Amino acid sequence: MATVLVDDWVLARKRTGVGHYLALVMAHWPADSQVQLVRAHALTARVLGTRHPTAAGFPPVEQLEQVQLAPLAAVANAQLHRAPRSSSMVKRMWNSANGQYLKVRRRTARTNLFFEPNHIPPADLRPAVSTIHDLSVLELPQFHPPQRVADWRRRLERGLQWTSHWICVSQATAEAVRRVLGVSPEQLTVVPLASRWGSPPHTWTPDSVRRQLGLPERYIACLGTLEPRKNAFRLLEAMERLGAAERAATPLIFIGTAGWGDERFWRSLAEHPRAQEALATGYVDDSVAAAIVMGAAAMVYPSLYEGFGLPPLEAMSLGVPVAASTAASLREVCNSSALLLDPEDTDGWADAMMRLSENGSEREEFIERGRRRAELFSWNETAKKHHDLFERLARG
Repeated sequence: MATVLVDDWVLARKRTGVGHYLALVMAHWPADSQVQLVRAHALTARVLGTRHPTAAGFPPVEQLEQVQLAPLAAVANAQLHRAPRSSSMVKRMWNSANGQYLKVRRRTARTNLFFEPNHIPPADLRPAVSTIHDLSVLELPQFHPPQRVADWRRRLERGLQWTSHWICVSQATAEAVRRVLGVSPEQLTVVPLASRWGSPPHTWTPDSVRRQLGLPERYIACLGTLEPRKNAFRLLEAMERLGAAERAATPLIFIGTAGWGDERFWRSLAEHPRAQEALATGYVDDSVAAAIVMGAAAMVYPSLYEGFGLPPLEAMSLGVPVAASTAASLREVCNSSALLLDPEDTDGWADAMMRLSENGSEREEFIERGRRRAELFSWNETAKKHHDLFERLARG
């Protein structure tokens, strides 16, 4: 039996992208596994009341709480006036302390391998496997806080030395790792992700979830953290191309927490003429996010850069037609199952919002293509590929 120490700190806090990824890999770990995952922060997670990693589920519709929607302008204004977040020094201290703690856990648990699911390992724990979700911090640094960019650059040189093998969530990300970091192909394994949601129960219908959540009868969704790379401003510009009656009949709802961005970014959203009409949910849990997406007439995803691009795949798995940008990983994941658009094509996004939200043969065709495409991705397969890689590396 091989053993792998997992830096599972992402499971001890509010769950977002990397947390969902690790939780789903662990929840779908092969039952007959010859590799045991040892959680480094399991005790901390229990103290904080964090649940054990499980696959996302669908509770009865009646248990879903109504969504509190706010104008996007209000959300952006709140970000403009928020208190400063933790300093780079605090993060450095945490990374150093976590690295020392993991070294102790590695010695006491006597594991064969270390797994860092969140890009860069905090210490030399070789042999180690790290997952790279995207390299936007290095390829599009203007879209990230300067402290984050500096921290990445500071940690990367040692991280490259400390990582024996890299998992990349898409071929596009693997190509970026080779191009930007100079990692050899022999050190890379591509392991695609999958939708966190399976097939909902028959009681979950678009009408039933909209009624339960108190949502409009018709709306367009955009799922993901609000930050510059997601290109929310482009959707507001697209709304501007539509008539007042069209905008009122089919509002745009942003699903997800407010992330990062400089003053110029948040002010551009807060002061946009359509920002009072666009709505935002803030952070919502898995089941509510699934319900909002399922109730949407269409999903739009104009992101400028993605490592994989889960939201379009998740929408397709729930029978929602998708318009996505032509970012490399989105072309890879969506293939011909979504309407693919240049992320800067404002008129194209306006047209897509109307085309995909109107009932008709084109919409039904994209729904069917999307369902078939989503079925090709599986968390069981994703977990198995992690397992097989860990077993091979742990046994040398």
